[in-house]
Amino acid sequence: MNKSEIELRTLIDLGFIVQDYETTLMNARYPIEDFKKIKAFKNSTHCEEIHLYSRMALDGNFTGRDFKDLVATADQIFQSYLKGQNPSFAITKFTIYISEIYQLLGKHKEAADVFIRLATILTDKHPSKPLFLEQAAYEYLMLRQFRKFAFFMHRAATFY
Repeated sequence: MNKSEIELRTLIDLGFIVQDYETTLMNARYPIEDFKKIKAFKNSTHCEEIHLYSRMALDGNFTGRDFKDLVATADQIFQSYLKGQNPSFAITKFTIYISEIYQLLGKHKEAADVFIRLATILTDKHPSKPLFLEQAAYEYLMLRQFRKFAFFMHRAATFY
């Protein structure tokens, strides 16, 4: 991997930390394709994730106005994390972040779908699997869909 690409990724992270979202937004698109060419999916997906968060922070109306674009981008990031070598930690972190965003927007169905999707890719012995199923059940409770709530609580109980 090229040293300048790693330095640019570090610069993108630093720009995001100091809340310089315009610089982060401009710089985050450059290394994505280069990282994908050399199959460094973790790095390319991290840049896509930072790009999404910068768009949300820079444009306050982005999540409400372009919700379908937000869902499509989140789905693309999720799929990219699956391509990586060891996606467990990164995909779990991303799932929690994106579900929090959905919850803030009042999109409980989408939040439940994200939790269920993560739970299905985790192994049966993974310690977090029942927690994600419980979170999905909670989202269905918020939607007042009691049968789905009971179903996912039962599924979570079987994995404890």
